[in-house]
Parts: sequence; structure tokens; C-alpha cells
Amino acid sequence: MVLQNDEKRAKLIEKLKLTFAHEQIFKDIRDNKLNVDNDPDIDIAFKILYLHTYSYFGDSHAFMRYYIHKNVPKFNIENFIFVRNWVIENKDFRIIMGKYNKNNVLFYLDPPYLKTGKRYKNSFNMQDFLDLKDILNKTQANYILNLSLYDKEMINIFGEPNFVKEYKLPASNTNNPPKSGDKWKMGFWYKFNENFKVKNSNIITLENFQ
Repeated sequence: MVLQNDEKRAKLIEKLKLTFAHEQIFKDIRDNKLNVDNDPDIDIAFKILYLHTYSYFGDSHAFMRYYIHKNVPKFNIENFIFVRNWVIENKDFRIIMGKYNKNNVLFYLDPPYLKTGKRYKNSFNMQDFLDLKDILNKTQANYILNLSLYDKEMINIFGEPNFVKEYKLPASNTNNPPKSGDKWKMGFWYKFNENFKVKNSNIITLENFQ
């Protein structure tokens, strides 16, 4: 409700404009040791955006500078202003994809990976991936799906991806950092209906992925 409320949104924006990356602040917010506003709606909204912005993988757990040479971005409020009219629904993907099964809808699907996704509160198991494949076979909607190809089972379920992209892994401060030159291999599957268009063609272009 914060982004849709003019007064609360303005107050949140002012607080966000003053933010900067700081490991102790990050930990205090993560561990609920710091309140930033007396209004619980603004307090929660600020914490979610701060933790998402300054955490590695956006999982709100590990501060981004935990990873060597990983750039910590300056908070850009403009990244969030344009979503003030969005409606966010937090439901099982089966419900959401059934509700919006229309040919003018685009689903961007980035589910937790089978092996490394266990760190998330809501992970995916094999049955979830099988259910997702069944939905994609039947949906009228457009979709882009990306998955880790280190989960060999994904090709067995979804078939060969439309294209593959490799990403360089960042070095970690842990005792087991990735070896120099290690890369993360991602597979992308997609389907677009013939007449599907977006208002801003810069938002979704396959050239940005390949």
C-alpha cells in the first residue's frame, strides 16, 4: 500500500534518497535491530528495498561486499518510482499462471534452482518443475524461463533451451572460492505469440539476453 499512497510514497522516497551501502546497517536491518520509521508500512517497505538492493543475489541475507570485487550499486530511487501502480501478488505459481492464462500476458519465470535453490524460504522440488512444464505446455501466455544448466534434470524436463548464456562467477571471501575462469551456465526457454507486443520495446528484447 505504500507505493499507491501519495503521502507514504513521498516519505519512503525521502528516506531511500539518503541510503548508502553499509555492512553494519545491513545486518541491523536484516536482524530486525533497527527501525527506520514509526509507520510499520514504510518501515517494512524500506527494509525490503534496502536488503534487496545491497544483498548478493537479492536474497536479503549476505551483504554484497562479502564477494570480492563485487560492485555495490548506488541506490537509484528511479528504479522503484515507476512501479507505484503495480499490483504485487504473492501466491503459488500454479494459481498465478492459471489466473493470467491469456495471450497478451508475459510470464518471466526465474524459479529457485533445484540444487542451489535450497537457500530460499520457498524452494522448488522436482514435482514443482514437472508441474511448471505441464503448465507451459498448455498456457496461452507468452513466457521466458531461465534455469541453471548445472541442474542436468532441467533439460530432461524442458528439453534443449532456445539459447545458453555463460556468466562469470564472482570471487568469494569464503574458504572455497570459485576457481579463476569459472562460469555459471544458464539456459533460456521462451515462447512468444505472433501478435504479442509490449508498449516499450526496450523492456523485452531477446537480443538483450543473447
